[in-house]
Amino acid sequence: MGRRSHALDRNPALISDSQPQFMTVSDLSRDDSQAPAAGWLGTFLAPVTFFIRPRATLSCVLHGSAFALALAYVVGLAVLSAVALFMIGHINARTETAARLGRTTFMDGITRYLESPFLEHFMLFNIGVVSFVTVSSCIWAILWFPDLHRAGPIRCTVSRAVRMVSCTPWLLVLYVLMAGAVTVIIESFSLRPGSLIPTLGPPATAIGLLPSVILSFATFILLSSRAVRLIGDSLPSPEDRGPLCEGCGYDLSHVSAQGVCTECGKPLAESLELDAVRPGSRWEARDRFSTWLHTSYAVLTEPYNFYRLLKLRTSIEPAMQFARKHFVYVGMGGGLWVLIVCMALVYQNRPPLYAGLFRVLFVTTLWSVAVPCIGWVLHRAVFFISTLSWFYSGAIPDARWSIKVRAFESAYLWWFCGFNGIWISLLMYGPHWMKTVSSVLRMHPVLRLGLPWELLVLLVGNASLILAWMVKYRRILRAIRWSNS
Repeated sequence: MGRRSHALDRNPALISDSQPQFMTVSDLSRDDSQAPAAGWLGTFLAPVTFFIRPRATLSCVLHGSAFALALAYVVGLAVLSAVALFMIGHINARTETAARLGRTTFMDGITRYLESPFLEHFMLFNIGVVSFVTVSSCIWAILWFPDLHRAGPIRCTVSRAVRMVSCTPWLLVLYVLMAGAVTVIIESFSLRPGSLIPTLGPPATAIGLLPSVILSFATFILLSSRAVRLIGDSLPSPEDRGPLCEGCGYDLSHVSAQGVCTECGKPLAESLELDAVRPGSRWEARDRFSTWLHTSYAVLTEPYNFYRLLKLRTSIEPAMQFARKHFVYVGMGGGLWVLIVCMALVYQNRPPLYAGLFRVLFVTTLWSVAVPCIGWVLHRAVFFISTLSWFYSGAIPDARWSIKVRAFESAYLWWFCGFNGIWISLLMYGPHWMKTVSSVLRMHPVLRLGLPWELLVLLVGNASLILAWMVKYRRILRAIRWSNS
């Protein structure tokens, strides 16, 4: 691509009308309000089904009236508060009179809910819901920010992110209804004579509510990913810049391919011979489990060399597939670890067979979904904090480069899995010397911080991994910012 750009710069007549025209930075930074406006009513109704039918409502969300979207967000918050209040109040009324409510009708449950003292805290509950959803929406916009950016000022990207998260309350309404319905159904079964649920360990509310919350969050990620992908595909590509020296960033558009860079002395062949300079990763060349392992090992042990050889102007789909495999394997590894731990506890305590198996399956399934979700949030949050300066200063010409880097950096999550898994396992089944160390450390004045030393080690270890990850991103920028391929 570098040689082709070189030739086009020397002979502009080679550019034909059939070739795709790239947008300049000024075009990218123009306000989205200049796009064709959607109808007011369509914009108001679009957030209701945006995450379910993103292709049909994309234009309304991106280019519709800001006031209509804001009004739809407020109405969504009101509906969400009412639905959550009803579901929690109904479950609360069933819990207080469990034996009798198990034989009443649904309308009797509504009547008892309306008479519940729970409504005395109506305003406080609404304030809590509004605050939680608003803060969560801001965090959600931050986590998806790189996917909505291309180049130029970040003002328009912030606008796109805000417009997208204005649709979140309506999806949360659906999840609250589903979670509440599952919880009520499970509690109804638990109230029947001879039900197994009360003897299986967790309360019936936890059995219904916890899986609903975790599965809802997982589907929220998948639906948001599909919507953001459509938004990203609708954005114009940044202007294709000329070749740069990969040693110092000097413009090589009007320099012959022979000799050395006049600024840093780096041979020009090391910047212009694209296939030789950046051959790419093995995973992008061949989709195999062996190449996945080799690429993951290179990302973890030799990050600078890996990104120094990575092609950044190619499709990001192979890198996204690489990241998806990591999240799937992280979930499988976390579930296997929890399965082993739970089976050991069941063997020690010797509960009834059906109760022990239920606990093991319940916790293992829950953890297999929760671990990838936690890793996804951690992965995105650390990436945004570490690379915000990239977007603000325009250090890279196309934000899709950063998306590719983020996808390959999903391998770093294994450090967190390894550290937390080994440490917690040692605390549970560690040798005798750990108990001796524990008794000594509890008496040490430096560790008298109000936290158990085990938790303190866990927090410090994870914080150290995060700090090392942020430093790693600084090195990655030096390896990719002047890429020509």
